[in-house]
Amino acid sequence: MGLSPWDRSQCRKLIERHRNDGIFTPSSLGGTIQYPGVIGGTNWGSVAFEPQRGWVILNMSHLPSLTGLIPRETLKAGKADVPDGAEISEMQGTPYGLYRVPALISPLELPCNKPPWGTLLAVDTDSGEVKWEVPLGTVRDLAPVPLPIKWGTPNLGGPIVTQNGLVFIGAAMDNYLRAFDLETGKELWKGRLPAGGQATPMTYRLGENGRQFVVIAAGGHGRMGTDIGDSVVAFALPESSAGLLAQSMAPTLRTVGVLLVLLLAALLVIRLGHKNWFWYPLLAILIIIATWAAWIVSQSILMSLLTMFLAVAIAWLLTLGRNRRSGAAPR
Repeated sequence: MGLSPWDRSQCRKLIERHRNDGIFTPSSLGGTIQYPGVIGGTNWGSVAFEPQRGWVILNMSHLPSLTGLIPRETLKAGKADVPDGAEISEMQGTPYGLYRVPALISPLELPCNKPPWGTLLAVDTDSGEVKWEVPLGTVRDLAPVPLPIKWGTPNLGGPIVTQNGLVFIGAAMDNYLRAFDLETGKELWKGRLPAGGQATPMTYRLGENGRQFVVIAAGGHGRMGTDIGDSVVAFALPESSAGLLAQSMAPTLRTVGVLLVLLLAALLVIRLGHKNWFWYPLLAILIIIATWAAWIVSQSILMSLLTMFLAVAIAWLLTLGRNRRSGAAPR
């Protein structure tokens, strides 16, 4: 992977230094790359089963690990030469100790394999066919800048399936509980958590016709480096039909509001754009409005930043054209 040619070359050198002969390559004195890594594949979160279709729903991590053997004498002498961050197991009763590095990463701390680094998938138990597979998680809570890029992340926790065809899962390294469409794998909803959702959610109703809740323990995971907390978080649809209608109409109302603001901004340009004293403050206001509108519609920091840069470029071009028309030299 890597974000630059240098980063990729360091990953390539790291891979070339170690052994990998396929999925069951044993640990070795020179070091072995294991893929899937030590956290899976899938892990203790287990899987969910949908009996009508006969599908298994499971989350997987796509992350190589590095393991190696340490001669017993070297280990006892405290002279083991192991990679930074390696965990060491004594392996009593054998000629060797074992070290393991949970993730094979580049100097910029990105996995050395291509994303997605975590996925959610449905498998038909009759045929073994993968019905769909989608990225699970974003790097929002991992990157220095909270960009919600859907590269998928390593994950710990499991999914549940409801009778009406929804898959709920936390597990990823961003702080969200998500709902997916069982039939297609499309992400339908996500709810923000106060800490990492490295747990398997549950669902319940207090009566046969009662309100249904989906609950997850948001405690985080120390070894994964997600946010630590001690919350139990419950989600449910609004109790009243009016609340449900308002929730379903929110995206449409948000878009209409943005269009009205943009229309107002256009009217300001037409009305006041010819006034020299107002031109630059007007451009600043329009750039802010365009950036805000992109955030409201997309809820994406990356899209908002791209919109801001585009708005600045357009403002500069408009200023150049305006100055040329008025006979002034552009600044």
